[in-house]
Amino acid sequence: MSSDRFLTRKEVLSILGFRRVLTEEQVVCCWNKVIKERRGNYSRELESNKGTNVFYSEKSILEISKRKMWRLVFDPGFSLVQMRDILGKECGRNLRFCRENNWWLENPYVLKKRKPNYILIGLSPRFCNLKWEEQEERIDSSFYRASVSLALNTAVSFFLLRNSYFLDSFSHWGTEQDDKKTKCAVRLKKGGCIFLFNRKIDWPDPSLGVFLVKEFDKNPI
Repeated sequence: MSSDRFLTRKEVLSILGFRRVLTEEQVVCCWNKVIKERRGNYSRELESNKGTNVFYSEKSILEISKRKMWRLVFDPGFSLVQMRDILGKECGRNLRFCRENNWWLENPYVLKKRKPNYILIGLSPRFCNLKWEEQEERIDSSFYRASVSLALNTAVSFFLLRNSYFLDSFSHWGTEQDDKKTKCAVRLKKGGCIFLFNRKIDWPDPSLGVFLVKEFDKNPI
């Protein structure tokens, strides 16, 4: 019988299995390899303390284990501009930002970072072809919409570790908002080109869905 107690990382791995977890050590190692390539202006390597806690209860982990497309992933917390500086814009690379896609750099949200943490995230976009508010109405209170930067951190980590995407291509409608109250979205195209675009909240798109993240069961310290 599941409980509200919090599990060690070893216990989480025993439930989900290694294929459904991207550990802190794996993520830090793969991002540092790219950072060392000096594709852009970012040069500060990540550090792993190997002690980041998992802020989900046994009940949540067991519940998510029944959902095929969900994973526990270590989020390094990079901002959008940091990822652009790390991955670069060089054509021919398996993963890069589109060279001419620069409009979003003028928005303050590009600098927003997150505290590195383990997150439970669904890798299958939900609620496609709906308006923003309609998508929001369908998101259960124990989940939330991933930001564009969080969705990209996850997608890039998967590619760097597995040399493949969890989907051939995808589009995600994030939380980032400009002064005109349009929401930022991201499209990862076949071939690995990352393209950001704006979308008015009342413009549904059949290809534009939502990656959901499970709320923490306790607040990270």
